[in-house]
Amino acid sequence: MNETFEIQARRVPARIRWALLGICLVAIGAIVAVALWMSRTTNDIAATNARRLIESAIASDMDRVVVTVADYAYWDEAYEWLTARDDAAIYANMGTGATESDTFDLIYMADAAGMPVYAFETGGEASDLSLVDSSVLSAMFAAVSALPLAPYATHTSVARIGDRVVLLAAGRVQPNDISGLTPSDFGIMIGGIYLTDEVLAEYESQLLLGDLQLHPAWRQPAPNRGHIDLTDSAGTIVARLSWARPTPGENMLMQAIPLISSLSFLMLGLSFVIGRASAAQASALLQQWSIARTDHLTGLLNRTGLEELVSSPQVRPALADGHCALLYLDLNDFKLLNDSAGHDAGDEALQITARRLLGTVRHTDFIARLGGDEFICLIFDDDPGPTAEAIGRRIVQRTEQPLIFDDKKYRTRASVGIAVATPGISWQGLVTRADIAMYHAKASNDPRPITYVDGMVRVGERAKKRTSAA
Repeated sequence: MNETFEIQARRVPARIRWALLGICLVAIGAIVAVALWMSRTTNDIAATNARRLIESAIASDMDRVVVTVADYAYWDEAYEWLTARDDAAIYANMGTGATESDTFDLIYMADAAGMPVYAFETGGEASDLSLVDSSVLSAMFAAVSALPLAPYATHTSVARIGDRVVLLAAGRVQPNDISGLTPSDFGIMIGGIYLTDEVLAEYESQLLLGDLQLHPAWRQPAPNRGHIDLTDSAGTIVARLSWARPTPGENMLMQAIPLISSLSFLMLGLSFVIGRASAAQASALLQQWSIARTDHLTGLLNRTGLEELVSSPQVRPALADGHCALLYLDLNDFKLLNDSAGHDAGDEALQITARRLLGTVRHTDFIARLGGDEFICLIFDDDPGPTAEAIGRRIVQRTEQPLIFDDKKYRTRASVGIAVATPGISWQGLVTRADIAMYHAKASNDPRPITYVDGMVRVGERAKKRTSAA
């Protein structure tokens, strides 16, 4: 038992240090996890905001096209010029919106049958019908024709014309007074602006985004890039606009790494210092506890330690149920050894005896020194009687081996008394029975352990008064 206690006592400081280190590592892990979570969350928020900003910028440019197309098309003179095919007036008042200003990048105009009659583009000097993309014109004409006949009614779409992507708006060219007219009486005007590199660069500057690129509809942008799909009025993807995904969270994390590292090292250092101090204090307390409960000469339990053991949950149920036995032993002729060889030899003899006794019991049993040459062995077993007798015989065999001091042999064979617990017996009663049985063995000089039986009484007078281990 004492060896087990010492092993457990030695483990306590190490467990304290490991527990503090574990808590420290958990705290560091929590800090790192929170930092990573904040970094990822910040990146996700930034990605969402970037997407919204791009969508807002596209929508703003589309609104600008819509307003301008509505302003151009809902105009009495425009209706008259288109109906009369007044080329000069159309160019001077409408076409120059594409050729000479940045209002539009392109303008298409079609008659009431949907046939192209004018086409203007940035950099041009006159109408050029070769600029017309017939599929775009047809789709926009059909969409506008389906709109109700109302002022400023427009239709928007995104289209790819050649290798360029354009934001389009279309509306009927109609006068203010439409009395007697039907939707089939009006031509349409289509205005658009291209998403050029210059436009993308302006987006980058205004929105603080990087590397905006237009991709064909079939190409998926890289996973580390944000993107939106640009679709026509039918929902078909025309192109994809991508940008370098903003990573403010990663930037924040990189800036926080030195602080996190310093904090981690500080916590580890503190855990080491605190753990060492706590372990030292725990060791001191355990040592004091052990000293108070351990015989200083043999390292076995002393009376205080035995009293605590008897009061423990391990012993009380076993005693109440009759599942333990007590061996009380006294060394014969120990006084002769002590007087002849000296007290130092007597102390060494007690130490040797303690080691021999520890070699006779199991790890679940307990040995205590009551004082002088008296020892108690407490064993636990479902059938304690035979086990106690077997251990008692081993004790006798071990202790009858001679002790040699100054080339002289001394024999201190133990007299062993055994008391087997019966249900309901008290600890005091068990000790008294074992003491009576031991004295019978001592008085009869019987080398065998003697087990207490009912009716057994103390024989003669003890050489010294024994105190019971209550």
